[in-house]
Amino acid sequence: DRPANCRGSTEPLATPAAPVRPLLGASASAWLPVGIAAAAFRPSGAARRRWRRRKVLRRAAGFNVVELEGVTVGPGVLNAAVKSKPLGTLDRAAARAASDEEDPIILGEEPMLRRWLTARNCEGVDCVDIGANGKPGVWLRAGPGSVGVSRDSAVLRIPREAWICTPAEAALPEVELAWLVLSERWLGDASSYAPYIDYLWRTDLSTHPVFWEDSELAWLSASVETVEEVMELRDVISARAKLLAQRADEPGVVVPPQIAGNKEAMEAEFRFATLLVEARGIEVPESADGDPAVMALVPLLDSVAHDSSAEPSCEVGHDDAENGTAMIAKTCRPLQPGEELRHCFEEVSLAKLFARYGIVPEANDQEEALKVFTHHAVILPVNFPAEYFQDATLSLAATKLEVLAENTGLDLREGASKAAARLSLPEDLYMRGRMLPMARFLSTALKKSAEQSEVEQCEALFQRLFSGHLREPDPAPTAGADLCVEVVARAIAFEWCERLLGRYRKALGVVLAATAPPEESEQRAKDSRGNDVPFVVGEVRLAHFKAKGPDGSRVKSRKPQEARVLAIGDGRVTVQFLSNGLRHQIPEDWIQGRPDPEEQESPFEPQAAWPARARLAFELLYAEAAVIELAYRMTQDFVKLGNAIMQDRTQGDFQRASDEVNELRIFWEKEQEWMRQFDS
Repeated sequence: DRPANCRGSTEPLATPAAPVRPLLGASASAWLPVGIAAAAFRPSGAARRRWRRRKVLRRAAGFNVVELEGVTVGPGVLNAAVKSKPLGTLDRAAARAASDEEDPIILGEEPMLRRWLTARNCEGVDCVDIGANGKPGVWLRAGPGSVGVSRDSAVLRIPREAWICTPAEAALPEVELAWLVLSERWLGDASSYAPYIDYLWRTDLSTHPVFWEDSELAWLSASVETVEEVMELRDVISARAKLLAQRADEPGVVVPPQIAGNKEAMEAEFRFATLLVEARGIEVPESADGDPAVMALVPLLDSVAHDSSAEPSCEVGHDDAENGTAMIAKTCRPLQPGEELRHCFEEVSLAKLFARYGIVPEANDQEEALKVFTHHAVILPVNFPAEYFQDATLSLAATKLEVLAENTGLDLREGASKAAARLSLPEDLYMRGRMLPMARFLSTALKKSAEQSEVEQCEALFQRLFSGHLREPDPAPTAGADLCVEVVARAIAFEWCERLLGRYRKALGVVLAATAPPEESEQRAKDSRGNDVPFVVGEVRLAHFKAKGPDGSRVKSRKPQEARVLAIGDGRVTVQFLSNGLRHQIPEDWIQGRPDPEEQESPFEPQAAWPARARLAFELLYAEAAVIELAYRMTQDFVKLGNAIMQDRTQGDFQRASDEVNELRIFWEKEQEWMRQFDS
């Protein structure tokens, strides 16, 4: 390949870009125990909000549902639990009907936008396209005369004069930028940004989680961080939209007559503008020429797709040759005509990506889910009941929990916040992670010592168990006492993973029902005898819930409440109550009529975005479940081997126990090597 820009030159457009990076890097989530190195835990809410104001370029807000062609599901607990509904046999007809209702915007079919970009001195416009092959994103043009580009070539260069921007030192730059965009939109054809504004406003945001109903967001209840991130962003968007509404009521502001006086239309306009800025905005630092820092929308570059792998096709950043007054897309490897430009928005968890941009990385199976997305961070809630402790006194148990809380930030003491009793997978599974050291620390018995106090004993044990990454790995624990401790510790971790994986399995089953096309839903609407039932999956009905009886048992509630039917089978129905998002599995005869008898009696037809939203939820849950199952298998396999060794030794079958010890050593060495690779 020869370096080339889109005008036929054999030279790159500019020198290599200086990539725009978030204020907090990947190291912000790295953990090291106190006394060994400084700890840097998950940023606080305020820090995360500050982080968001330092954005890299966002993806165009098309938020497409990723494809799952030829999904194959490997062995594992997750897959075994849904054998009745294989994850790899999803019918995507319903999702396609929703996501393909509007074709992606194609730059080649937008002559006004192309001419506008060219007039603004944007370079590279003629060699890229948006919406090529019927898919969103920016692609190198393919066709007669098209040529590839070499590594470190500037494919696109967008000067400051094409940006829509506002000073970054403003109190609320996102609100200021959203108001500027709205002002340009309300000018109509008189706006100097009209072609770009028109392009922005034809973006489909219907599947972004900010716009999901509460009952839809409840699909993701198994993913703690995802729900928290979406709810936080909802509050932020609502607050910004209210500020825009106040600005629109100020004297002298001219609102288009088609929406003036229409409260619902005005609110939709404000929410769209604020989310558009959240999804696309970038804070650009002060340039070398002294141009002030700005919050900006940058055409074309804001349509480049996200890449979660470690090998993006390009970087988006400043053009050093222009003293930071332009933004460029620079290739990271040679690209051929027809290839897509992709770069990493932020090195953040899947939950944050989904909440902020409404995207989920594509993965065809669980193994690929672990490779494609390199910044996984799945919250694993943990607890440690008193019966787990092997110590003789409860005072020592309390001391252990105190040492753990002070040194790792994990607080499992009674009355502590649930947020303080969480691990992050797979980070806490690696050599520097906290999962296994914590389980070993809490389950290891300590004998009373005349030389050391309880606190000193606990602190010494903590330092020994949590400093494993600073020394050579310990040999496989095959001796009686060591093996017993490791088996108990892994059994505890196994229970944590199993509990969470069970929640993900249930959530995936519910979402699978939601992604089924209408004809499948109707076919499943049968009672236990195979007779038709008068309701279908997706329909909202009045349903009785499981109430608490006088003796503490679950009984049928006195009054029904509104609930959505999620699944039907074996004489029982899974419903989700709209008032609180809770899901119950109830007998079919607990389902009553429709909430409003005056409504038409045709089967419920969900809004067009509903199947597409369900598919996004499925993709997210599937990818996160793959991470949990990784930890689940690792703990389960060791427990099986360790228990077998101890049992054979007890029964006197020492030859078989010896063979299993060799197998355990091989397992341990492979696991340690794997941890070292990921930890580095």
